[in-house]
Amino acid sequence: MKNILVNIMSILMIGISFGTYSGAISATVAAPKVVVKANGTCGSSNGASLTSKPSANLCAVGAASTVAGSNPWTWSCISTNGGTSASCATVKPVNGACGSNNGIILAAKPSTSLCTAGNPSTVAGTNPWTWSCVSTNGGASASCATAKPITSTVLLTKTGQIVSSFGNVNSIYDNAAIDFSATYVNTCTNLIKSYYKINRSITVSNLYACGSPVAQAVDPKTDKSRYDFVTTTSPSVGDIACWTAPYGHWAIVKSTSPTIYFEQNFKYQDSGKYYAVVDRTDSYKNWGIPTYYKLRKN
Repeated sequence: MKNILVNIMSILMIGISFGTYSGAISATVAAPKVVVKANGTCGSSNGASLTSKPSANLCAVGAASTVAGSNPWTWSCISTNGGTSASCATVKPVNGACGSNNGIILAAKPSTSLCTAGNPSTVAGTNPWTWSCVSTNGGASASCATAKPITSTVLLTKTGQIVSSFGNVNSIYDNAAIDFSATYVNTCTNLIKSYYKINRSITVSNLYACGSPVAQAVDPKTDKSRYDFVTTTSPSVGDIACWTAPYGHWAIVKSTSPTIYFEQNFKYQDSGKYYAVVDRTDSYKNWGIPTYYKLRKN
């Protein structure tokens, strides 16, 4: 560049003369071209929750590649001047999904296991309780609820009335006050004996004041195994439950989560009429957790 300027100045100072013409010469020199690199930059479709393949707002800087994938979709923003490319993608909408407490009977307001996807809303209502699982990525929300307690009552209108059935055994009530006598047929203890005789071929005795029941095979000649009952804190269907208050009462565990009982001689009187309680849960009458007994084969 310096040599060029020197040569031009020399020409201007000397001048050029051809024949009778004499004058000065001027020259214009172009500045060198500077190339600026611009990195690719994603457009507003990047990180957005979309329901269809994007075709606009792909890149703020750079040329968009082909959009690939299937929700989420991906593409690149490629620089045309040798800069770095940017990787871009949409966010897949995730629908809210109810947790394991949805659709089951609970004795208390749930605070856990509300949602498997999405954020849980405030739990509302009073048994049954309701809540929503709200997606954070623009998906659909899920409506969730516990099941309504199924404890119900049945008006007793006659003696020997069948109120419910479980395990090929009928729960039979009389239209009368609760009877505690050992000779009374439709007592809570007789239901336990019938259930185990029919379903387990076991004779159960010592059902008194929540003492440990005694078990033996109905036919010791063909079944020489030894049986007994052991206490457990994790009852299974068919186990025995016993409450000491307000009086001794026995029942069969009909289901778990929550625990529901199959029983006999559990009733109350209202306005001169007697009612049987069916499918009772632990929350009914707030008797507390009973002692559970599980049959064991030795």
